[in-house]
Amino acid sequence: MAERILSRRQEFIDAGEEGTLSTFEAWATEHFARLYNITGDKRYLDFCVELGSYINKIEFSHSHSFMCTMRGLQLAAIYSGDMSLNEKPEFYRNKIANEHYEMADGGIGEVFPRGYRNEGCSIADWLMMNLNSALISADTETYRKAENILYNALFFNQFITGGFGHRDLTESGYAGTGLSEAWWCCTEHCGMAMTEFAKHTVVLREKELCINFLLSGQFTIELPQSADIVVNVTTNYPQSADTVITVKNLPRDYKVKLNLPAFIAEKSIEEGYKNGVYKIVIKGKLGHYVEEYNGNIVLKYGPLVLSPSVYYWGKQTDLSEGNVPAGYIPAFLPSGKCDIICKEKDENGFLKFE
Repeated sequence: MAERILSRRQEFIDAGEEGTLSTFEAWATEHFARLYNITGDKRYLDFCVELGSYINKIEFSHSHSFMCTMRGLQLAAIYSGDMSLNEKPEFYRNKIANEHYEMADGGIGEVFPRGYRNEGCSIADWLMMNLNSALISADTETYRKAENILYNALFFNQFITGGFGHRDLTESGYAGTGLSEAWWCCTEHCGMAMTEFAKHTVVLREKELCINFLLSGQFTIELPQSADIVVNVTTNYPQSADTVITVKNLPRDYKVKLNLPAFIAEKSIEEGYKNGVYKIVIKGKLGHYVEEYNGNIVLKYGPLVLSPSVYYWGKQTDLSEGNVPAGYIPAFLPSGKCDIICKEKDENGFLKFE
């Protein structure tokens, strides 16, 4: 397929209006970046960069194909070592975050800046864009953003079948209707995003083994001239912070770096070698707290966004309009949007609820 596209390169480029490709054509950047990494053929890298150069406007673009294009440029930067290729993806990643194109849970509309529904593919792209950015910059806060997207937007988007798709959006959040599964696209893309999250859980930076997420599993880091480093993580997170990590075959001149979330209180970390295995035991407390977002507040427990037990039918968000079937909402629940009236915090900054 790559050779066919390259052989008809001019025809492909001319397909865009006034010499500018739409994001639907340009999203092939990821494929060509990966081909360059596999083959070392610079033609693939050059075409990837050329495709990315045609995309210079985010407004009213299809969010999935736009972010696919940006992810391709991120991968081109990672594989080639040319960090100038990451400038455009990083500019738009910051724009999406700072101008609140994303929802508080990390969800993304199908169209930028906002759409009437979300898309599982776009959520997956947004997750992977932040993972790639964190890998390039070693910024732990970007890994926290990726975690927020995974636990909230991506997992909330999953259907009982295991697949992913679309949900209708309102001005104040998700609608109760308008769910549709896109098994031909969203399911595969979201599955790939979850595997990418696992790959970023343990990352080696020179002689520093970075553990970026508290995610149960076994993670292997290949070393060229010694035995593979094998990391096993057993954790109750996000229910609690209690975690046990063992690292086998860690060279003595290597260090382990834990990138733990700031919302874990009363952290206790015990680490050291035992019978040749590096062992880490983490304890700490999680609780309820609030974060500000675009003039409102978000109630969270650890990494999890909590939502009120209010159901919306259609796109009506005012319960006083009587559009909710009888019996679904308790009579004592007031209409309208919620507010948090509990302001008391404990010594760890956690809210106390009755």
